[in-house]
Amino acid sequence: MSKHTPGPWTVGHDGPSRPIILCGDNSMLSISRWIDGKFTTYENEEADAQLIAASPDLLAACKLALEDSSSDYERYDLRSETIVALTKAIMKAEGKDET
Repeated sequence: MSKHTPGPWTVGHDGPSRPIILCGDNSMLSISRWIDGKFTTYENEEADAQLIAASPDLLAACKLALEDSSSDYERYDLRSETIVALTKAIMKAEGKDET
């Protein structure tokens, strides 16, 4: 299983417009692009930062949903496509994606 920086992750800003991810271990992740020797902002940068910051929570939710569906399949009436999608998302997040 791959290890990730502990949460919670939140979005902060490094300067007036560059979003960064603030991690639970007091580290920071920049999502700005380094192009031609300088940081370059892009249209979806803020939305991407929000999605990245939600990643640890999304992974935990997928694992919980898969665990619940495995132990009580009938109660939640989950279709097999849901279980497959949850499994693929977890594998991708943990670096086990085969595609």
